[in-house]
Amino acid sequence: APPGKAVARVAINVVVAALPAPGTRTPEQRFWLESRAARLADECVAALVAGEPIPRDHLKRLNVMKDLGDARVREDLTWIQFVGHLRAKRTAKKMKEMDAQRKDMFDGLSRIRLSTLCRMSAACRRFLDEHCPALDVRACADALQMLVLKRFSLEASSGRGLKD
Repeated sequence: APPGKAVARVAINVVVAALPAPGTRTPEQRFWLESRAARLADECVAALVAGEPIPRDHLKRLNVMKDLGDARVREDLTWIQFVGHLRAKRTAKKMKEMDAQRKDMFDGLSRIRLSTLCRMSAACRRFLDEHCPALDVRACADALQMLVLKRFSLEASSGRGLKD
């Protein structure tokens, strides 16, 4: 509009992203549109939850990405480690080895800062959004803390506590 005159008409072009929704994407679309690290982390967690071994090549790729400086992958690896400690089964036959495995599990779960994990790990947030969608970050950290306490309780009630 010329100086001193009111604008009579405004044209706005609206651009809408036309990408398919995440749940409806084909494998080819997922490959190009979604983060490879996110997919690898989700598949590792899914394997742990199903009681299967973690795909070693996925874990190796995630560690290489972490070594290349991807901070998000570092937190996703911490999430995978957390789920692994929660789902760990004792494989040792001797009491000393069982105590060592139990101590490793206790140390691993005690070391992880759950509030940071909930905020920083995208894999953790996706998992929690799927299983408990109505929780905020603080409530998610509390839910994870309850899982840790339950795991500690199961270990303590198994008949042999830690000596130190």
